[in-house]
Amino acid sequence: CLLYSVKGYKEDVTEQGIPIKLTTTLNYIEFPFNFTYSIGNDKFKVMPLVGFYSAFGISGKVKAEGSANGVSVSTSEKLKFGSDEKADVNSIDLGLNFGLSAEISNLQISAKYSVGYFRLEPMSVDTEDRTTNKVLSISVAYLFGGK
Repeated sequence: CLLYSVKGYKEDVTEQGIPIKLTTTLNYIEFPFNFTYSIGNDKFKVMPLVGFYSAFGISGKVKAEGSANGVSVSTSEKLKFGSDEKADVNSIDLGLNFGLSAEISNLQISAKYSVGYFRLEPMSVDTEDRTTNKVLSISVAYLFGGK
C-alpha cells in the first residue's frame, strides 16, 4: 500500500517581543509495512498491529502569523526537503507503527500511533535537538462486500 500522508505541528514563539503562531505542514509519500493478527469471528474481531513505515518528503510549508500594535502580519514559505545545508527538513522519515483495530460486522474502527526514528532536521545541521514525527491516527471504515 502507498499512502499520501500529511504531518505537521503548531507552535507559539516570541520574536523581538512579538507573539507569533507558526504552522508547519509536511507532505509525504509513505509506505507502511504492518503485521496484524485477527482475534474473533465474523461478527466481531480485534486486530493488534505492529510494523514500520518508510516515507519520502515531497513538499512542505511553514506559515507565520502575528500581530503587534494592532497590525496583523501573515507570511508563508515553502520548505525544502533534503540532507544538505540548503534543506530545511530531512527528506527521509522512517519509524515504527503500533495500533489496534476492531471490526464489528462491516464497520472497522482503528487507532494507530507512529513514532519516527529519523530527526526532521537535515543531517547536515549540527544540533542537539532531535525533533521526530509522532502521529496518532484514528480511522473509521465501512467494508463493502460479503465475507
